[in-house]
Amino acid sequence: MTKAMDRARALLNNTNLPPVSAAPTTRGIMARLKSIRDDQGAAIDIDPARVRVWHLQGRLQDDLSAASVADIIESIRLHGQAVPAIVRPLDGDPDADYEVIDGSRRRFACQTLGRPLKAVVSELSDLQAAVLTETADTARKHSVYETGLKWQAWLREGLFATHDKLAEFVGGSQGDVSFKLALAEVPPAFVRSIGGHERVSRELGRRLSKLVVRARQLDRLESLKDQLLSVAAADDSALDALNAIESAFQGARKAAVGKPHVLLLSNRVGQHAVQLSKPDRATLALKFLKGASATDREAYALALETFTREWWGERASLAANKSDK
Repeated sequence: MTKAMDRARALLNNTNLPPVSAAPTTRGIMARLKSIRDDQGAAIDIDPARVRVWHLQGRLQDDLSAASVADIIESIRLHGQAVPAIVRPLDGDPDADYEVIDGSRRRFACQTLGRPLKAVVSELSDLQAAVLTETADTARKHSVYETGLKWQAWLREGLFATHDKLAEFVGGSQGDVSFKLALAEVPPAFVRSIGGHERVSRELGRRLSKLVVRARQLDRLESLKDQLLSVAAADDSALDALNAIESAFQGARKAAVGKPHVLLLSNRVGQHAVQLSKPDRATLALKFLKGASATDREAYALALETFTREWWGERASLAANKSDK
C-alpha cells in the first residue's frame, strides 16, 4: 500500500466519517474516493462550462491561464484525459450542474480545448472532500500560499474548530500550520506583484508570515494589508517596498491603551444622570443615564451646544488676533 493510501486511511479514521475498510484494489485518487464512499460510478462526459469549483479546494483559479496549464492542455490534446475529475452534483445553481472537488486544472484545460470533461460524480460532504483533496495525487502540488488559503477557508467554514484540530488532521506541526495560515493573510494582489504564488519561496514566505504576525501583535493587520495592496497597485519594485514595510513594522510599538477619563454628574437626589468620557484623542462621548429626565436632557444638550459655539468662537478669535500681530 502506498504512503498516500496510508495517509488517507489515517485521516478518515481520525474524523467522524465511517472507518476505512480493507485496502482498495486500485491505487490513486479513485481508490481513496472508493475508501470514502462506495458509490463510485463510471466516468461520464460533462460540459466544463457547467462546472463550478469547490470554494474550499484551495487552487487559485484567478491564476489559471493557458500558459500555467499548458502541460495539461497539451497532454489532453494529444492523448486525451487519462484521469477523470471528481465532482459532486449541485441543485439550485442556474449556472452550474456540478462542483469540481479534484481536477480544477483539468476542467480549465478541457474548457480551453472545447472538449467535455471526464468526471466521476459522487455525493461528497465538505469533510469527505477535504480528506480527498488533502491526499490527492495531483500533477502539481498546491503552493504553500494556496495551502494556507485552503486551510484558512476550512477554519472559516467550521470544518475544524481549532488550529490544533486542523494540525492533527493534516499531520503537520503547529509551527507549519501557523506559518501557512499567517501567509494566507497576505492579499493575493501583492502575491501576484512579486511573481505569483508559485514564486513564493520558503524564505520569502517566512518573511511575509513574520510580518503578518508582527502586524497582528500591533493590532495593525488591516493596515498592513492596505499597505501591501498599495504596493501591488504601484509600478515600483514590490520587494523593495516590502523591505521598507518590514523595517517600519519591526520598529513600531503597540499604542498604549489608557483608561479613558470619565466624568459622572448626578441629579438633585444623587442619581448619576450624565456620563462624559474621552475614549480617544478624536472622540468626546456624552451619555445620559437613567437619573436624567427628558427635560434635563434637552436642557443639558442645549447648554452644551451654546457653550461649544461660544468657546469655539472665542478660540477662533484669539487665533485670528495672534496671526495679525
